[in-house]
Amino acid sequence: MSKVIAVSNQKGGVGKTWFSITLAHTLAALKKKVLIFDGDLGLANIDIQLGLSPDYDLGDVIEGEIDFKGAISHYKEGGFDILPGRSGSGRLSDLSPARLALIREELKSVSKDYDWVLIDLGAGIGGIVKS
Repeated sequence: MSKVIAVSNQKGGVGKTWFSITLAHTLAALKKKVLIFDGDLGLANIDIQLGLSPDYDLGDVIEGEIDFKGAISHYKEGGFDILPGRSGSGRLSDLSPARLALIREELKSVSKDYDWVLIDLGAGIGGIVKS
């Protein structure tokens, strides 16, 4: 069973993403299988900070173009996987509670393949972040 850490703070720009990436590097160096889920549904930036241009992201999952597992990319240099969000997408930041529940269930299912799942949340304490 995987362990899950949600990295959050009510303020933006405090280093949540940097911390998530650093922790993923550390855990991967300890031979743990790690997934970072970019849970900042409006201003996702894991892929940007890693210098990646993934083929798919959470937006593609929401739009039904690919399944949840298919949107996961491997970050070879760090030895861990990411499920990127979609930066600047207001549509993702306004998901219904039912859709958020489906995403949560899919994340639970995929997490079984990992030792650690790190959820890099967006800033704030609103409903989306809490869900």
